[in-house]
Parts: sequence; C-alpha cells; structure tokens
Amino acid sequence: MHDLHYGAASLAHEAGADLKTLQDLLGHSSIVVTADTYTSVLPDAQRRCADATAALVLAAARHTRKRIKQKAAKNRPAGRDEKQTTPGKQPDQTKRSRRSRSRRRPRRHGK
Repeated sequence: MHDLHYGAASLAHEAGADLKTLQDLLGHSSIVVTADTYTSVLPDAQRRCADATAALVLAAARHTRKRIKQKAAKNRPAGRDEKQTTPGKQPDQTKRSRRSRSRRRPRRHGK
C-alpha cells in the first residue's frame, strides 16, 4: 500500500502537481522531505524543465540580438556601407597610423 501511495504521488508530480500539494497528499510534516524525495525521482520531468529553460534562454538571446541589430541599424550613418573615396585620392591614413602607434610597446630607457 505504501508503494502505491508514493507511486501515485510520483505520477501527480509528473502531471505537474507542485511540492506543497504533494506534501499535503503524503502527510509529510516538512516540504523539505517531499522536495528531497521528489525533485530527483523523475528524469523526464527534469528533461522537460531543462528543455523549457533552454528555450527561454534562446528566445531571450534572439530577442536581444534583434534589438541590438535594430539599434545598430538606427545608429549607423547613411551610406556607411559604401566606400566613399574619390578616384585618384587615397583614404586618410591618420587614424591608421595613430592606431598602430598605440599598439607598440612602450620603450624602456637604459637598456
């Protein structure tokens, strides 16, 4: 009879019953006893929970990525994708040379 009682509780948990309901059903004095017994019993329930959590994380990541792309498109100057150099004129090299200088190691004096 004891096994049937706990078997029914396992099925109720699988069906979505919360731990407080199971505690009352089983007559446990503490929800900790119920949680210790039923949180690791059913691998299928754990798998569904993990899948649902992963789906939420992926949906949030897609939403965030979409918002970042929208903000980037809004902040991008018009025509930036096109190279705007006139024929025969070289692009300004000032930025590049300044950048390369900042990457150099500082000189050590006295060596």
